[in-house]
Amino acid sequence: MKKLIVAAVLALTWLAPAVAQAREGGCSPLGSWSTQKPGEKIADLPWIGTTTGQSNSSGTVVTDIPMWPKDEVITWVAKVTMRGAWKRTGGNTFTFVQEGWVPGPDGTPILFARNVGSETLSEDCNTVTVVSTMQIFDAVTGAFIAEAPIEPPMVGYRIVVEGQ
Repeated sequence: MKKLIVAAVLALTWLAPAVAQAREGGCSPLGSWSTQKPGEKIADLPWIGTTTGQSNSSGTVVTDIPMWPKDEVITWVAKVTMRGAWKRTGGNTFTFVQEGWVPGPDGTPILFARNVGSETLSEDCNTVTVVSTMQIFDAVTGAFIAEAPIEPPMVGYRIVVEGQ
């Protein structure tokens, strides 16, 4: 029993600085996020994204947009998957870039999208505010078509297992 207590004290002594350091570094962005809150109406620009990485400093992000909204450039609803990278800029703030093809009505990629922006995690680590600008290019020629900020800033909610 005495050995177990000594081992526990040593483990806690070793872990305490690591826990404090993680807290000082800000929330972990790793996990899955959604604009949809259970029980609420579907968001204007719904998405589900997953951030991964070997640390809390940088990594990759994949975002599924099941209903890309119609506008003057895209006159149909399209399903788009954006892939990219993220990096912590300090505390609970991050920058990211994502790219993906926007399919035409027949499924053939006709536009290329690049989304560049920043994210801020809430103090409780369960809500993210995303400010970004979308750039649209012709998928065949690469010609620039349009650029616009996504407004208002998007809000995402961490997906968690019930009871956690």
